[in-house]
Amino acid sequence: MFIVPHKQKFPQDLIKRPTESFCPKLGNASAIHINAAKKATIENNTITANNITSASTEIIKFNSIWDKDKPFDIYSTSVIGNNITTNMAAKGISTLYAGIGAPKYEIKTTN
Repeated sequence: MFIVPHKQKFPQDLIKRPTESFCPKLGNASAIHINAAKKATIENNTITANNITSASTEIIKFNSIWDKDKPFDIYSTSVIGNNITTNMAAKGISTLYAGIGAPKYEIKTTN
């Protein structure tokens, strides 16, 4: 699991690891959970989660339910060219809890 803590200084580039597999034995936790970022880039990754048991699992998650009613603190995000494989249907990429006033996030060609 890759987590960017809420109090960490805002990183510029976050996850750019071509063809790397994250957490193949993940269970129902998010493979990538971003709590705060000036610019988060998740690009050209292979994310495999073959042990999930819940359709509500968020493979990539921006903020948490506890932050949904607070002002946003993820200023820019690009999720581009990733391959996400799961053993069952799941939420995939969740921006539901990004925060009040969150900008549009760029999500392209993610399989």
